[in-house]
Amino acid sequence: MPKVKTWLILISIVFGAPKVIAASTCETRDQFNDLKAGMEHLTAAAIIENIPRFCRSHAFYSHQENGIGAERDYLNELTESKEKFYKNFTPNNPWAAGMVPVLESRKKSILALLPDRLNIEPDINNLKSILAESTSSMSSSQAENVKKSLNEMRNPTVKNSERSKYNEFVLAGGCATTSLRSMNTCSKIVAKNLGGTNVLLGQIEFPEFADIFLDKRYEVALRAVGVKIIDQIKTGNIPKTNLFDDLKSEFKKSSKSPTEADDMAWLVMGFLSRRGANADDSATGLGYPKNHAMTAALYAISMGSLVLDSQSNDNGHMYSFPSQVQNSCDMGKPYHFWMSAYIARKAMKDTGDPVASSAAAFTMQKGYEFLSNTFGRSPAKPFYLEPFDPYINVIRADLAYGGTGAWFGVLSAQGKAADAQLSIDDGIRETFLNSKMIARVTKEEAKSNVIDPGPITFYKWSTLISPNSAYSLNRKKLGY
Repeated sequence: MPKVKTWLILISIVFGAPKVIAASTCETRDQFNDLKAGMEHLTAAAIIENIPRFCRSHAFYSHQENGIGAERDYLNELTESKEKFYKNFTPNNPWAAGMVPVLESRKKSILALLPDRLNIEPDINNLKSILAESTSSMSSSQAENVKKSLNEMRNPTVKNSERSKYNEFVLAGGCATTSLRSMNTCSKIVAKNLGGTNVLLGQIEFPEFADIFLDKRYEVALRAVGVKIIDQIKTGNIPKTNLFDDLKSEFKKSSKSPTEADDMAWLVMGFLSRRGANADDSATGLGYPKNHAMTAALYAISMGSLVLDSQSNDNGHMYSFPSQVQNSCDMGKPYHFWMSAYIARKAMKDTGDPVASSAAAFTMQKGYEFLSNTFGRSPAKPFYLEPFDPYINVIRADLAYGGTGAWFGVLSAQGKAADAQLSIDDGIRETFLNSKMIARVTKEEAKSNVIDPGPITFYKWSTLISPNSAYSLNRKKLGY
């Protein structure tokens, strides 16, 4: 474990470095830094002045990374032509559809993708018809196939070298820089979870997910919630509930207790977070036909909830998020919130340690944001792009989602979620206002530096992005 020890020793040195540097700088350098800090603050303040607009334009930006040509100017108002383009834009998969936070586009997408995803004509009534059809329970052989497939999904699919970097980071540097006091417990939680996660691919895999497919009650509840979502899309009404509460309400009809209904709803949210809007892939990957009721239910919920997010966001709340969490930032990625929340809740129930549990869940996401090399991501980009480039800003917003979700999961495990008052918007503001500029390097130098990222590289990344801001804001607010 020499590299892990090196991480721990250097972290203490690196995070003490700013004081040493500050003590040795001359007056001219101090004045320059004051001016630079003022520019950073003004830039950040301009970006976050209007959270919905900021997130909307940055969600569009994500399409540039996928070849769809949104502008990189993070302060640019959305032009009439751009708005018109996205209102008529239909992505080729649900995940991409989520990145277009425009009601017209999302409503078109949920229909346009039906032939490919479910083998049915693009009519929302056809989707509702499948949901109305009850299916028989699995045979024992089908159940065994589901278990086998889920176990296969748990096998890491990232390169060993990438996974070892991630493991080293989260087990040493990650936990230490999230909560030094809880580093040991945090590391144990992370180590336990790593066997069931492909975090560098943004997915989590746990054995309990099999229950969703083996217990008939899940299909019944998911079909019912899918129908409710479709009805609200058809009427265009602003939802008065949210996805989690709708799931829990349906599970109460068949569960033995309110606690079991809550656990079942959480299990679904954890499962949905592993694939986001592509949740129907999970069913087809387990051998379900495309037009099976369970496949259709996962499609209706994962895609339909994004439509309802667009319908409800102007009201100050999005359908995909619990009522106790204020959020006006629609980037089509609620899974960053729910993934951290699920892992934190699970860890809290196992350990009873709120700080270590939240830190472990958030550290796993922080490692993903720092090191992931998938879906257009590159660990090198933050070091050669402009400090407030959309690519970097999206990372900041993702971390605000996760830093809020981790604490919501802990509060849920403690039975305190009903009284929680958390804000993703506040977390985004805090993250931007704490971000600092760093010296940029060339693309080639950046790629060279992150081949074997260590504490110095992570320190620079943290200075630029301020990854802990939302997490620490919530920790302080909750008194931990």
